[in-house]
Amino acid sequence: MTLDLLKVGKTSKIVKVLDSPYKDRLIALGFYNGNDVKTILVSPLNDPVLVEVSSTRLALSQNVLKTILVID
Repeated sequence: MTLDLLKVGKTSKIVKVLDSPYKDRLIALGFYNGNDVKTILVSPLNDPVLVEVSSTRLALSQNVLKTILVID
């Protein structure tokens, strides 16, 4: 499943970052295979979403989250 489907408060492992214009930047921020990621907060209109990876919290859009594959 993709990261945009992860429920608030749940932690999951990153499986892969799909090819996109954001791929290199996401990997530099810690979104690489095997790393844990947690959904912290979803804004009222569902975009952006606050996620935590490697002790860093980032607000990412739904379009970016759809490029990150995770496993429960």
